[in-house]
Amino acid sequence: MEKISELEKESSLLEKDIAYDQKKKNEISVRQTKEKTMTDDDWMDYFRNGETPLNIDDHIIPNTRETRIFRKKVIKNIQTHMIDEEVVRQLQLKRIKDFIDGLQKEQKKKNKNKTNQITS
Repeated sequence: MEKISELEKESSLLEKDIAYDQKKKNEISVRQTKEKTMTDDDWMDYFRNGETPLNIDDHIIPNTRETRIFRKKVIKNIQTHMIDEEVVRQLQLKRIKDFIDGLQKEQKKKNKNKTNQITS
C-alpha cells in the first residue's frame, strides 16, 4: 500500500513537471511567433509599456561537471590570450624604445661630427 501511494505521488509530481515544461515551451513558442510578426511600432509600444518580462531561468548556467570543465577551459583560454597580448605589447614597446634609442644615438653622432667639423 505504501509503495503504491509513493508511486502515485511520484507520478503526480512527474505529471506536474511535464505539464510545467509543456506550458513553458508553449509560452516560448507563442512569444517567438509574436516577436517574429511584430512591426517597428509594435516593438516600440512593447518596450515603452515595460512588457519585457525578465525570465531569469533562461540565463542560469547549470552547475554540472561539463559546464565547470568548460568554464575552466574558457578562463584558461582568456588568461593565455591576455598573457599573449601583454607579451606582444611589451615587444612593441621594446621595439619603439630601441628605435628611439637608435635615433638618439644617430643624433649624437651627427652632433659630434658637426662639432668635429667646426673645430677642425
